[in-house]
Amino acid sequence: MRPNLIVLIAVMATFYGLGYGLARSRKFVVMQEYHVKEQASVVRQTGPGLDVRDDWRGRLKNRLNPVAFSFFRPLCCFEDLLRGSTRSVGDRQQSLQPTLDDAF
Repeated sequence: MRPNLIVLIAVMATFYGLGYGLARSRKFVVMQEYHVKEQASVVRQTGPGLDVRDDWRGRLKNRLNPVAFSFFRPLCCFEDLLRGSTRSVGDRQQSLQPTLDDAF
C-alpha cells in the first residue's frame, strides 16, 4: 500500500511540474521585471501573463491567466527564489561622467 502511495505522489508531482512548464511556455505565467523608484531598484518576479489581443481568445486568456497563476503559485514562489531578484540601480549620470583615472 505504501509504495503505491509514493508512486502516486511522484506521478502527481511530475504532472504538476509538466503543467507548470506548459503554462510557462503558453505564457500563462511570465517573469515580470519592474522598476521601484522609491528604492532605486529593479524587481524581477513571476506573475500572470497578459494577452494583448482584443478578440474573444485574448479576453478568455486574460481571465484564465490569474487562475493558472494561483494554481501554480507554489512553483512560482520556488522560481522566484531561484530566478527572481531585486537589484539596486545606481544613478546613470554618475556612472556616465568620466573620472580623473579615465582622463590619463
